[in-house]
Amino acid sequence: MPAITSLGVGSGLDIGGLVDQLVAAEVQPASSRLDRREANLQAELSAFGTLKSALAGVQDQLKGLSTIGAARTTSSSNTDLIAASATANAVPGSYDIEVGQLAQAHALASRSYGALTDVVGTGTLDFQFGTTDYEAATDSYNGFIPNPARSPQTLIIDETNNTLEGVRDAINTARMGVNAVIVNDGSGYRLLLSAEDSGAANSLQITVSGDAGSGLADLAFDASATAM
Repeated sequence: MPAITSLGVGSGLDIGGLVDQLVAAEVQPASSRLDRREANLQAELSAFGTLKSALAGVQDQLKGLSTIGAARTTSSSNTDLIAASATANAVPGSYDIEVGQLAQAHALASRSYGALTDVVGTGTLDFQFGTTDYEAATDSYNGFIPNPARSPQTLIIDETNNTLEGVRDAINTARMGVNAVIVNDGSGYRLLLSAEDSGAANSLQITVSGDAGSGLADLAFDASATAM
């Protein structure tokens, strides 16, 4: 019996092609598994890269936190009224400030006059704002420190405004930061002057010049005279 030396000889079948297909069919599942495994590994590597980048960002933030004990910051809901600062050892917190006593505005009262139309005098009234060192009990005027934020104001009193009510109206019309009213306290009419702004640095100093004995000096309140 002769030996078969070639697959498919005489049968008409493509035995070689069939073998290749069988081999490919056997290899395909393994190849697909390897492809899927490679895709999964690539995805994991990408995820690790994203995680590494995120951790690097967190480390940068933590570097700033490592020095948080070296500084403290403060804030105020109204910096015009109160400000604050903190040392490195300050305990973090939120605080409410309660005002126990409000600053008052400086007020001065003149001597008593018999009528609103009484002549006060003529001359110049110089108003200045600042801190006054004055002891009412002993009538001791110990000093005055001008407020650099407030400009001095000058008011000329002449025959057109030299009555008690004339001086009142002239002061109010000038809008210099001083309110003037006239009150009758039972003994007569008094001119009351008050600073519009409260606080020790806004007290009044009133200097009279050019009086020549007319009586305007009765409205002085400074180191030379405390008639008010």
